[in-house]
Amino acid sequence: TRPQVRLLLAIRFLPTCMWGAALLAFSYLIYVETGTYSGPAFYNCVSLFIAACAQLLTGQFCDRFGLRVPIRVASISLLICALLTAIFAGSLLGLWIFGIAMTSSAWSLSTTMPALMNRVSSAGDKGRIVGAAHVAWGLGMAVGQLGAGWLIKFEPSACYYVGSLFCAGTVVCAWRITL
Repeated sequence: TRPQVRLLLAIRFLPTCMWGAALLAFSYLIYVETGTYSGPAFYNCVSLFIAACAQLLTGQFCDRFGLRVPIRVASISLLICALLTAIFAGSLLGLWIFGIAMTSSAWSLSTTMPALMNRVSSAGDKGRIVGAAHVAWGLGMAVGQLGAGWLIKFEPSACYYVGSLFCAGTVVCAWRITL
């Protein structure tokens, strides 16, 4: 019932919907563009490697400067990358560039979650907060993947545009939770 916890859960759910949709759509769209199964696999490996590097940097920024700037930057970056991915969804190069940037932004935002969970919880409810955040994450993945599976048959970029709306909500929540 606490506003800070609700904001945390929204920050966990909304961008994860986008990520769940993107994960399915990237693999499908890259397969369509390349005609090979190895194309999406190679993209996913490169994307996750670069995102891991971004996570390390985000962790260092969190340790040095606190949560405010990394959460705000990651959420805004995720929104911008989602929009650019939507615009360039028909281009293999666009999917690679903006998809990798979006993956890095999403995983960077995820890196801030343990410290944010610790910040909004007290000694008596840390476990419940972590559990609720993981439920929000799981629901976000499910909603995103189901939504992408439905939307992609109409327009390849549709899941990225809808996901951008979710990311806009994330920016609002990220801003409010770090006031």
